[in-house]
Amino acid sequence: MKKVYTGLLILGLLLISGCQRVTVTTEHLQLKNVACQNLGSSFVVPECSMRRPLKDCLSRDEAFALAIANNQTLQSQLQDIGVAKADLVQAGLYTNPLLAIVSNLPFQKLNVPNYSITTSFALADLWQTPLRKKIFHAQVQSAIYQMIQNILDLKVQVRKAYDAVVYAQNQLTPAQQAVKELMHDEAYTSIDAAKAQVDVEAAQVRVSTAFITLYTILGIDDFALQTKLCDTLEMVPPIPALEILCCWSQESRPEIANARWKIEQYKATVTYEKVRVVKDVNMGFSYAQDFTLNTGLGPEFDTHVPLFDQNQSAIARNQFLLEKSLREYEAVQLKIKAEVYQNYQTFISIAKQLDSYQHQIIPGYKALMLSKPQDDTVAKNLQESQSKLIDLYYNAHTVFADLERAVGREIAVKPKLVQNVSC
Repeated sequence: MKKVYTGLLILGLLLISGCQRVTVTTEHLQLKNVACQNLGSSFVVPECSMRRPLKDCLSRDEAFALAIANNQTLQSQLQDIGVAKADLVQAGLYTNPLLAIVSNLPFQKLNVPNYSITTSFALADLWQTPLRKKIFHAQVQSAIYQMIQNILDLKVQVRKAYDAVVYAQNQLTPAQQAVKELMHDEAYTSIDAAKAQVDVEAAQVRVSTAFITLYTILGIDDFALQTKLCDTLEMVPPIPALEILCCWSQESRPEIANARWKIEQYKATVTYEKVRVVKDVNMGFSYAQDFTLNTGLGPEFDTHVPLFDQNQSAIARNQFLLEKSLREYEAVQLKIKAEVYQNYQTFISIAKQLDSYQHQIIPGYKALMLSKPQDDTVAKNLQESQSKLIDLYYNAHTVFADLERAVGREIAVKPKLVQNVSC
């Protein structure tokens, strides 16, 4: 009967499996929730099978959704969450039990052959595994927030590439219009016509180059196609007050959350290394029997005595890393605040310049054109002012994209919503 119980016990120990299937459903749901808070409720976690075609008329938001679905660089970065989750699952597994079977054969006839079976478990896993899981859980969270950073960076790239196409098209239209007006001018020469055509060719190249850059980000390989872009540069979105933007940045920037999880990771690592002063503690039992059927069953225990290696260097190393992560957390907060301030001030300055050109400079030159229609200097100044206005609109959208990235979330909100936000 003892043999049966012993055999069942050993078989049960062998059948215990720590293997777990690695799934990232929970992590993708968390990624979606965080991204929806920062980017809007329409965000969808990218999947390899969700490639989308190019639409006939493309808005900025549609271009971003297209990039989320098609951009292979983002798809590859998404796998980092799966890698971190696999490490977490592995960190939560207990060490496989040790099974040793020894059969002793006699050298002399007087010796009695015998065999023994010893099995033991890593008792240290009981207090080491939970701490190890905390370390790798923090790494999973860091991978999620790193993915949020990548998505925010992609949004900035899409917006800037989209606006660069619109800006290039806005430059092409006046060049083409100048050629048409020149054809009706009796005083034009072949040199004037050639120079105007060169300007058109240069503008067309800029449009083509801008489309290639945009399509590369969107994951579209039909570079010859130039789809229609619905959004323009003439409408600059309103932004909240500086205090609100600073508050939002501290709440929304994934770099801050990532720095916090780094701190948690090293805190757990320091504790983990402290309990690993005694690295291995094993406990089990041993069963022995000789050929005379005399049996024996008893406990088995072994450990490493921390006489020389007390794990102090590993503890000190992670304490230094913890201190480093605390300093980096403060540095990230200061850097983000500086980015918000800088881009906010630049945006406000451009907005003031836009207002001056829209309501003072250009209307003033138009009034002069009515009073001095033959003055070429006034006409030239008006043309330069209109070109400057196009540049300012483009610069405003570029800085807006940088400001939105500095805040870490959408900032073009309705005024009544802005007023209700508090830090």
